[in-house]
Amino acid sequence: MAQVNGVARADVIGMPLDELLAAEGYDPCRVACEADGEIVARANYHAHRIAADEQLEIVSFVGGG
Repeated sequence: MAQVNGVARADVIGMPLDELLAAEGYDPCRVACEADGEIVARANYHAHRIAADEQLEIVSFVGGG
């Protein structure tokens, strides 16, 4: 079972990261993604497939003051 932001998810296994971001409503230009402690380069979001035992963190950048 993959972990996405601390939530166990079976439905994302094998899914490309860019598809997960789109499905969850994230703007890929405004997030950073970390898979098992390593940053995933934005250029590789389409090629990175989520593994069954992966810990994925998605951090969204928010502007404000």
